[in-house]
Amino acid sequence: MGTFDDRKMRTLLVLSIITCGCLLTGVSLTGVMRKSPAILQEIQVASVQWSCDRPAIDDVFYGNNSVKNAYVSDVATLEIEATAENYYWQDTYFFCDYAELLISMNADASPQTLESFKISFQTPGNTSRVMIHPENMWLYITNITLDYTEYIGKIRNNPYVTGKPTASSCQWMFMVNWFLYGPTNLTQVLDMDAIFYCKNGTGLTQITLPLSLRMEPDVGNDFDSAKEVSRYKGLGCLGWYDLEDFYSVQLEKGQTLDATIVPPNDTDYDLYLYSPSRELIGSSASRGDMAEHLTLEATDSGRYYVLVERFLWPEHHASGIYEVSLQTS
Repeated sequence: MGTFDDRKMRTLLVLSIITCGCLLTGVSLTGVMRKSPAILQEIQVASVQWSCDRPAIDDVFYGNNSVKNAYVSDVATLEIEATAENYYWQDTYFFCDYAELLISMNADASPQTLESFKISFQTPGNTSRVMIHPENMWLYITNITLDYTEYIGKIRNNPYVTGKPTASSCQWMFMVNWFLYGPTNLTQVLDMDAIFYCKNGTGLTQITLPLSLRMEPDVGNDFDSAKEVSRYKGLGCLGWYDLEDFYSVQLEKGQTLDATIVPPNDTDYDLYLYSPSRELIGSSASRGDMAEHLTLEATDSGRYYVLVERFLWPEHHASGIYEVSLQTS
């Protein structure tokens, strides 16, 4: 066992070795002994989703092309936003389709201090992956020191980056490439989490803002490939080479179909209804980017068709993301 003096000498020897090692490496002993602040509270904000059908070929996303999540309280005001900028079809460098996403983060934790943040991306399986773009990391950044950047410029299923604000308020904008490897008839999903750590007395409050982006298969371009829906509300995309989107709705005799589309600014999209025998039975074709609306009471049971068609007119956008609502009663 050894005497008390022997044990005392061994303890002093161990402490001397630790102290010498810390001095040689420039690490303070108090820094080694100090624990990270504990997470006292976790706040999970509900996820916000953006979903759109895939463009048929290279195109610019225009219109309803962004999704934002936010948290506002006496603790902090936090925002994360993803905007779909461009779509590239069968890129010759990456050998796949991919979408360019602009990620924007804003945070203000005054009077409390924003300790750190983490922005992560997750894609399931191997049908899609993400790259944090190395050349577009600095589009706009203020009051932030990036901490962990190992994944920047690498194509991965779950890349992330962390940072430390240098003030209680900070902003950051950067680009991400979302690579789509699977067949075009697959629904691709990209989930994002923006996690913020705010000082809360002796501990931290962890606040998570999730976003979910879905790239759906292209809506059909004719009667036979029409997308089957029922009480549907979502986003569709038309472009230079994707001129028409067909939807189909099963109606019983006497049921009512209420159809509405809202085109993006500076476009002209029109709305048409067809009977189960595929004969035109209604249309709404206002000039310009006005919303189009039609109501139909089914005279026979069967599958009715809704056509959204792009009308090209000079000096205006040909492509863009529109809102569509198809409701039955």
